[in-house]
Amino acid sequence: MNNPVISLINKITDCTDDLPDKDIPSLIKQLRHSDGFVRMQAREVLICIGAPAVTDLIHTRSNANS
Repeated sequence: MNNPVISLINKITDCTDDLPDKDIPSLIKQLRHSDGFVRMQAREVLICIGAPAVTDLIHTRSNANS
């Protein structure tokens, strides 16, 4: 599978390397992927991104509860 988000995730070596905010929705979408490894890596990158990802994560969670 050639997934550009996963390719970016694999290039990250520590939490000081940030992804652009536009990738946050793609990373959140990866949290529902059937492959557990993809989900784990997306989660790790969202944690590294930190505060900029929170609003989108809350919005996604709020919509899931509707």
